[in-house]
Amino acid sequence: MAFKELLTCRDTSDTVTHGLSQEKIYPLEGLKEINDKARQLEASPAQMRPLIKTEYTFDNSEDLDPQMNVKEIPFSATELAKLKKDFSRSPKESETEYVWRVSLTGGDQIRLTEKEAEGYWGPGVFLTTGNNRAPWSLTQRAAYWAGGLNPLERGDPLAITGTTDQLVESVQKAACLQMMYDRKLQPHHESPMMMPVDPERMTPLIRGLPESLKPIGIQLQGKIQAMSQGERTRAMLEETVTSNHLQPGYKVWTWGR
Repeated sequence: MAFKELLTCRDTSDTVTHGLSQEKIYPLEGLKEINDKARQLEASPAQMRPLIKTEYTFDNSEDLDPQMNVKEIPFSATELAKLKKDFSRSPKESETEYVWRVSLTGGDQIRLTEKEAEGYWGPGVFLTTGNNRAPWSLTQRAAYWAGGLNPLERGDPLAITGTTDQLVESVQKAACLQMMYDRKLQPHHESPMMMPVDPERMTPLIRGLPESLKPIGIQLQGKIQAMSQGERTRAMLEETVTSNHLQPGYKVWTWGR
């Protein structure tokens, strides 16, 4: 945003400093750190996603309502090979551990078509779903595949253990378990963290919480359980259709918040 405003004010450089709030002006050291992080993210397979090209077609110079065409450019064969190398299940992983790793290492951000997802992704893993409605995220595909297996066979835990510092990771693991149990492919739910919480799926999370946090988890579980399934569905619909998510009638408890 700072760069954008600098460009906007390029003809009045003597007033740029006054026109920008101080927190938007990064010192040189800060820019170097941000640039280094950006380069690390670019090198990470977790940031790979298809390019989306948008074209506007104008009938004439006065056309104020052009036709918009959006085209998704698929992954190249080289990119897909790298994805399969990084996101294939290893023989040492249980099916549940595999879904957790996919989600925690960037699978929520990588969306593939059925054609791109076909083929072998490790022992017993084929991530095609038969549903062509949308490009599904790698996490959705892995959860859908693992959801077809018996929970005992795939290695579902009785407790998701972790320290206080690993709390967010533990919550995401619990969300992945729900995605496997639900086995639903839903648009705009690329990450399990976007899903409304099923209080039953909180139990392994609560069992693994540090003792100091267990009462809070139990209290929150009871609060969500107190809402009927119909109320939870209504809350989700209201939040979806309300512009800018302005004060829906019911609180939507998602795994992300």
